[in-house]
Amino acid sequence: MQLLEHSLAGPVIRLAHGADEALVALLGAHVVAWRRNGRDMLWCATSRLEGKPLRGGIPVCWPWFAAHPEDAAMPFHGVARLRQWDVAERKASAVAMDLAYGSLHARLEVTLDDELTVSLTTRNVGTSAVSLSAALHTYLAVDDIGRVRVVGLDETTYLDKLDGYARKVQQGDLVVDREVDRIYSAGQARLIDGARSVVVDGAGTSHSLVVWNPRIEKSASFGDMAEGDYRRMLCMETAWAGDDTRLLAPGAVATLTTVLRPGATST
Repeated sequence: MQLLEHSLAGPVIRLAHGADEALVALLGAHVVAWRRNGRDMLWCATSRLEGKPLRGGIPVCWPWFAAHPEDAAMPFHGVARLRQWDVAERKASAVAMDLAYGSLHARLEVTLDDELTVSLTTRNVGTSAVSLSAALHTYLAVDDIGRVRVVGLDETTYLDKLDGYARKVQQGDLVVDREVDRIYSAGQARLIDGARSVVVDGAGTSHSLVVWNPRIEKSASFGDMAEGDYRRMLCMETAWAGDDTRLLAPGAVATLTTVLRPGATST
């Protein structure tokens, strides 16, 4: 298996489908790039903080999302993005990678064709049930966040993380004119960015969709986001979060999938 070297992510596997490509890092099983017709579909930072995961692409948040539910000293968003994964299978346009953590075994599968599919399967090989939350933390590249809208969430309830997890209801399309950090009770939504669109589809595996953009003040506090970077990205993440966390029984298997389906604007 031939590995390429990414300047910030280290060794990566290149997937190709026609003229399109994706790069998947061994560290974190992190999709660090997806280019379609020569265009970057994912936003990724151009610098990386020492000892921190690379910001951007599709980091794997597992086996917990956000802070650890019991131990605040544990890594934010879990351990998966901080560990080297083992390559289990490799094809020209697909790769499968494995990681073990305690009684949990994870397999991440990335498939590139006319869309990008990322699936995270968790198996509990232990003798006790395990609480599980996760996210496929997708940073979509946009031309200008001020002209972006997200459709498909009208009248959907969400937890507003910036307002103490208050439960609210979306009215109309979502426009990002302020900091946004929400967990929607939805399986999919569509980003409209000028003449193009991207559907983020949980493929029936999730009932929660995280939408996040830090805007000006918060992004300025991140050492790995350059000035104005917040204008060029929007996170839309298939997740098990908020009301949608899972309890994995001994021997049980659960899969979280995100399908990124690009197309032209039709509405």
